[in-house]
Amino acid sequence: MAAGVSAQATGTSAVAIGDDTRATDNAVAVGISANATAAQAVAVGDDSVATTQSIATGASARANGATTVAVGYDANAVTLNGIAVGNSAQATDENATAIGALSSATTNAVAAGVSASATGASAVAVGDDSVATTQSIATGASARANGATTVAVGYDANAVTLNGIAVGNSAQATDENATAIGALSSATTNAVAAGVSAQATGTSAVAIGDDTRATDNAVAVGISANATAAQAVAVGDDSVATTQSIATGASARANGATTVAVGYDANAVTLNGIAVGNSAQATDENATAIGALSSATTNAVAAGVSASATGASAVAVGDDSVATTQSIATGASARATGQTSLRLVMTRMQ
Repeated sequence: MAAGVSAQATGTSAVAIGDDTRATDNAVAVGISANATAAQAVAVGDDSVATTQSIATGASARANGATTVAVGYDANAVTLNGIAVGNSAQATDENATAIGALSSATTNAVAAGVSASATGASAVAVGDDSVATTQSIATGASARANGATTVAVGYDANAVTLNGIAVGNSAQATDENATAIGALSSATTNAVAAGVSAQATGTSAVAIGDDTRATDNAVAVGISANATAAQAVAVGDDSVATTQSIATGASARANGATTVAVGYDANAVTLNGIAVGNSAQATDENATAIGALSSATTNAVAAGVSASATGASAVAVGDDSVATTQSIATGASARATGQTSLRLVMTRMQ
């Protein structure tokens, strides 16, 4: 059947309705200049085109490949099994699926959302303005999985390059093998950041916890934990560790290179300092303070609750013991307060 000025129904059971329409065997063309060019094609809409077993619906829709579907103004399904749904949606290769106005997809890829783009083979982009490349997945408005085999999930999440994973609103995996999980988190090469605003900014860094920071080969675990230099380890809320240092405990500070601070508010201030115990303080180089509230200065050792080795090379061992420069106090409440003095406190065996 042909109805319309210059309408052409040229094949068996063909239907052409509209001026200048064309339809062939078992095909249907409806609309001005609609063209169902091959068997079992359906073209509905002005200037629409459909080929073998394909469907084009909408003005200027194009279902150019076999078994393709194009729905919407200027939608285009280029080749075998392509699906394009939405105004100006583009399914440009085999098995491509583009759903949403201005969306686009290539070979075996899926794009769903306004301006969603699945630009590489087997890519999946879901969300308005989302982008995914080869074998990558982007889910969320403005999500970007720009590198091969990357994953970006969340509003404005961005996985920049190979194997990157970014999960959370504005999460950023900026280099190869980076993993950033949590809103506003970021990670670089081989690094892991997990937590709101967690930052793993150096190679192989690990930052776990809200507002954590870790740099090259460093580890920070806990809310606001901060491993500020290479090979540092900070574990505990508000803990801080610098180069090759270890801080373990809430508010522990290993501020000097190769220092150790273990315990709540323990503090090893400078080179080779060791502070172990709640509020233990190793305040100078090579100082060792072990015990709650203990303190030691340069080359000094304090061991015991509230033990204090306050001068260079002092040794205070025992609870509440005190030793000054080059002095030794051993025993509970022992005092060696003069330079080069020795004080031993013995307890009688009962």
